[in-house]
Amino acid sequence: MSVYRWFIAVVGLLFVSVLMLGWGRAERSASGSNVEPEAAYQVDPAHSSIMFKIRHFGLANFYGMVTAPMGTVLLDVPEAAVLDIEIQTKYVEGGNDSRNKFLASPDFFNTREYPKARFKASAIRRIDESTFEADGEFTLRGVTRPLSITLTGYNERTIEKFGHRCGFETTFTIKRSEFGMTTHFENQTLADEVVITVSIEAGRPA
Repeated sequence: MSVYRWFIAVVGLLFVSVLMLGWGRAERSASGSNVEPEAAYQVDPAHSSIMFKIRHFGLANFYGMVTAPMGTVLLDVPEAAVLDIEIQTKYVEGGNDSRNKFLASPDFFNTREYPKARFKASAIRRIDESTFEADGEFTLRGVTRPLSITLTGYNERTIEKFGHRCGFETTFTIKRSEFGMTTHFENQTLADEVVITVSIEAGRPA
């Protein structure tokens, strides 16, 4: 190969390499992966709460809870925002053993066949200093439906014992019939609408 051809080949390879490097950087930026993984927060299951309420016989609200939520949160970095919360349905608490078995049955959460429920955001928008809106998908009993929620009271602080943390809360309503829970409607035994409140505290890994 002549010196001239060798020179042209080297210049061509350098040009292609620069283009590929620039494309890779642009792709990483668009996907948000240019943000360091440690920037995301991991949900603290011990200090996060999920409560639900449902009308019983049209008389009063029955309240229950779900323990030990898990997930990943990053709201204040627009190019890498994430909200992915998951629960194990076996942790739905109704207040006593017999009701817990009732809720775990195929009429309701069917925990054997559908052990998990999840909300994963596809778009997150900041409204003001402490408020965000998130659009995403909520999956329960194998059924996935679109869900938009408002996150309120967002705050961050560094705590000596726990490190840097963030927290927020959201309340939204679903219809249980849309997720395959279609029994116990007679005589208004249980309402269709279920109001769910989620309060999340999350921290960055040490």
